[in-house]
Amino acid sequence: MSDRKSEEKDAVNDASSGSARPPAGEAAEAEKVQVLEGEETEALSGAPEIPKLEERDMQQKRSAQEVESLKKTIEEKEGIIRDYENLLKKIQADFDNYRKRIEREREEFSKFVNEKMVRKLVTIMDDLERGLSESSGNGGYDAFRQGIEKIRNNTMQILVEEGLKEIPTSGKFDPYYHEAIVVEESHDYDDNTITEVYQKGFTLGGKVLRPAKVRVSRNTGPREDGDQVNREV
Repeated sequence: MSDRKSEEKDAVNDASSGSARPPAGEAAEAEKVQVLEGEETEALSGAPEIPKLEERDMQQKRSAQEVESLKKTIEEKEGIIRDYENLLKKIQADFDNYRKRIEREREEFSKFVNEKMVRKLVTIMDDLERGLSESSGNGGYDAFRQGIEKIRNNTMQILVEEGLKEIPTSGKFDPYYHEAIVVEESHDYDDNTITEVYQKGFTLGGKVLRPAKVRVSRNTGPREDGDQVNREV
């Protein structure tokens, strides 16, 4: 009796275990599918990510384009800066030239004013010289003469301080500094020798203010009859 129950129990266990276990062919097929799915997953995980690589290339291209654009912008700005620097230099040079021209014109105007004033004072000096020459030898005018000489000397000192210089009249005639009023034919002097001064000449700041008016000799060779011929120019 007990043996029969044991057999029935084993039969029941075999039936239950047989229902839960799939047939051998189906189990093999399932294992094969799992293997293929695993290989496909591994293949996909190891393959390069194409969309990400393309995106990276596009980003690099955009970066390169941005760099080139920035370089061009920098070059344009540098060109504008150079243009402004050149313009500034030109304006500075023009201003320096303007300043120098104004200073030169001011100096020339000052010289012109001084020249005009000195020219008038020189005329007064001429009058003083004539007064002194006419009063020479007259004892009654000694005090007056001394006063005139003092005025003449002080006036001349002022003119000298302003740049006035008397033109030398000893020696040869120079047409730049002298004006020949009379040409004297003479046996005693060489050609173009100044023999007499009619009016003193002056320079102001190196410029001829008034040429000296003089008598000039013209040599005619050895003396024969002692006569001299004067000819006004």
